[in-house]
Amino acid sequence: MIDILKIIIVLLFMFILLRKKWNIGYVLMFATVLVCIFYLISIDKILLIFRKGIISNITFKLLVVLTSIRAFEIILRKEKVLKKMMIATKNMLRNKKAVIISMPLLIGMLPSVGGAYFTAPMVDELTKDIKITPEEKAFANYWYRHPWEFILPLYPGIVLASAITSIELRKFMLFNLPYALTMFLFGFFHLQKIKGRFKTKGKFSIKEIINFLPILILVLSVILLHIEIHYSLVAIVISMLIFLDIILKRLSKLLNMHFQKIL
Repeated sequence: MIDILKIIIVLLFMFILLRKKWNIGYVLMFATVLVCIFYLISIDKILLIFRKGIISNITFKLLVVLTSIRAFEIILRKEKVLKKMMIATKNMLRNKKAVIISMPLLIGMLPSVGGAYFTAPMVDELTKDIKITPEEKAFANYWYRHPWEFILPLYPGIVLASAITSIELRKFMLFNLPYALTMFLFGFFHLQKIKGRFKTKGKFSIKEIINFLPILILVLSVILLHIEIHYSLVAIVISMLIFLDIILKRLSKLLNMHFQKIL
């Protein structure tokens, strides 16, 4: 009971700081200090935890993935690739609701950290001319990245649950299919304010698929070739820098923008 109370206090502390618009990094840091105080963790153990956290392989992967995602998004936006993708999506699907959820659904197939970081600018770009609240945008971005968690074996939880229950993976996925479909359909109900079709000036051309190649290559490399996402992201970002002829000066500017965003 005491442990639950301590956790509630920490969560309330985080909530208050976030409501005051504190940087999430500082909030987590102070919350960690509070946990250490509550559980009387010694300085030696704190230093050991920090050392293990800093040199952890997961920490390295997280840093590479988040930095690469940010660089990827900046390149797509600055080189007008993101805008072309959105225009092509509108020309192809036309239905406003289908267009808005298409990108979160696609990126949601990748079980990676920073998924929201990746798809948020896409949803924002698609909804610029639509009167919906920031909360509705956040819902569309979050909700439609997660139906895959019930049925896609790329997510470790599915494989682990199958092993624990001794249920064949294929059967386990089929058992979970109704949950994924329910989640998908419920999202449509929640976004009922978004109606109609986009008024587009042109028609979809097969040539416009080239604008989707960076994302398609990323998804296929992870799903089909089983390449870890941080390797794929780094390779794609470097390839785009070379292909789009972005010189070192511009690369430095992109990285500065990323770290300014973090700090």
